[in-house]
Amino acid sequence: MPNQYPGSLIPMIIMMISILVLIISMAIRKGQSVVLFAIFGLIPFINVLSLVYLLSMTDREVLDKLNTIIEKINK
Repeated sequence: MPNQYPGSLIPMIIMMISILVLIISMAIRKGQSVVLFAIFGLIPFINVLSLVYLLSMTDREVLDKLNTIIEKINK
């Protein structure tokens, strides 16, 4: 019979909370919906996928700077 000790859930909960904090901070930085990605952060395995997705996106600040440069070039 597998170990049914409830303390074995503590490492998983700690990992989920740390991934959730990373997802929320990355969603803010990338300009995405914080609520949507926070919900994704609560679902196991989906939280890792959403973190990878957010990490692969370009920051909103970088996109704004690039748009400013393009506008100056086009004028």
